[in-house]
Amino acid sequence: MQPSSKADLPLMSTTELLVEGGDARITLNMENGTNKYGCRAYPDPSLIALGSSTASVISEQGFAAAEKLRDRLLLCTATARPIVLYAR
Repeated sequence: MQPSSKADLPLMSTTELLVEGGDARITLNMENGTNKYGCRAYPDPSLIALGSSTASVISEQGFAAAEKLRDRLLLCTATARPIVLYAR
């Protein structure tokens, strides 16, 4: 379930937001789209969830919650600039 790109929108995509501001462990490899632990920033049912947040794939429920929050933030861009939203 790879999400579609929302590059034309004023906020980064949910997958970009999930890895933004982290360290090298969660930076996605541009060639295969996985982090240092082989996980993607969106649900991947072919991977087994381990114990660490960086070494586990995000759950469907977790990703849905992140998407819902992003959608709420996107609605707020009508009255506030994205940089203000990120700061909040």
